[in-house]
Amino acid sequence: MLTNGQFYKLFIEGVDESLLCRKLNRGNDSIGSGEAVVEARVTNDFDGVEDGKIYKLSNGQIWEQTGFYIHLHAAVMPKVTIWRDGPVHRMRVDGIDRAVTVQQLK
Repeated sequence: MLTNGQFYKLFIEGVDESLLCRKLNRGNDSIGSGEAVVEARVTNDFDGVEDGKIYKLSNGQIWEQTGFYIHLHAAVMPKVTIWRDGPVHRMRVDGIDRAVTVQQLK
């Protein structure tokens, strides 16, 4: 991986083209107990994402979806990744291509 301070270029062995990337967190932004990026699993029933839905995670955190987006997707304890994106937090659920805006309740 190479960087010019703003963008990152990712080189993957066996892939001809490099990928232009951006950093998910801003360095000193944190979530919950000092983590820059949260990776956990949804422990409550999961049938997709929807505005106002509550997600309980395996690390004890609880998040609420605040952005309007609906995607039906049945899964058992899907993995989620949550990161700060400027003034908001975004959550991506394995199996769903689009990240949703969330806020931490606990």
